[in-house]
Amino acid sequence: MGRKGLFTLLLTAVLVFSAAFPSYADDPLTLVEQHYAQTESVSGWVDVPGRGPMRYYAQNDELWMELTYETEDSSKMRPFGDGGCNPTALAMAVRSLIPEGSLSVIVDDALRAYSLCTCSINRSHCGYHHPRYYITSPRDFDRFLPLVFADYACGNNRQQAKSRNEGKGTVGGYMKYVASAYGLNLKTVGDQKSGLEAIRDTKNAVIAYAASGGAFTTVGHYVFAAWADEENVYFLDPLCRDVYRTNNAKVVHILQPGLVSIRLQDLKSANINSWIILTPKESD
Repeated sequence: MGRKGLFTLLLTAVLVFSAAFPSYADDPLTLVEQHYAQTESVSGWVDVPGRGPMRYYAQNDELWMELTYETEDSSKMRPFGDGGCNPTALAMAVRSLIPEGSLSVIVDDALRAYSLCTCSINRSHCGYHHPRYYITSPRDFDRFLPLVFADYACGNNRQQAKSRNEGKGTVGGYMKYVASAYGLNLKTVGDQKSGLEAIRDTKNAVIAYAASGGAFTTVGHYVFAAWADEENVYFLDPLCRDVYRTNNAKVVHILQPGLVSIRLQDLKSANINSWIILTPKESD
């Protein structure tokens, strides 16, 4: 049985039992939790130089990259691995500021429970031929936070925000509502100096939008700017890859898949045109 088949079998088995036996923080791991704990693939904790351990998520993690990521009214069936950089970068930014135990506050904004299955990140394009796994515990939110934000971007929110569009990827309109739900301010700046200043302040979390034609992307891409020292900027790239095949790819130094650095002198080659800064409201 292949890895995907094993994941499907384990997930389906747990879904059948989880409705009758909800999990609590002090209970033993469920089968699906054991599977993810033992096989977290490329998502996990990464040691960022100068900053320390930070939570990393990959949109193309094999555990969820093929799940359909669409709004309810979309006729498309695009996978999360191809267009999930925005909610994945947002998840890394939020997780860097919010402890695991507080991640579930986003449920107060939901129209329906956050859930996933073996075919879709939300119920909109699920065939309903299998049970769904409901994201309820702090461990669940920590593990599946990119998918929670993706479901939010598809319209599962009380703000009537819908940012998954018919084009490529996800637009950023919903991000301010997610930030507000976690008690965070969100602002966007366009100049590199302000972006770097924000990155170097540990009370902030900064998402960079790289426009097409730069070192990160040919179509537009969101990355999490994790830290900056006097020589380099360190990024956690939602699109985990072993090699970059882009314009100016040579300026991207892969420290490990998902964690890359760009020298300050080469940063313009990344073609970053906006820096999205999240800051706790109490720090104003």
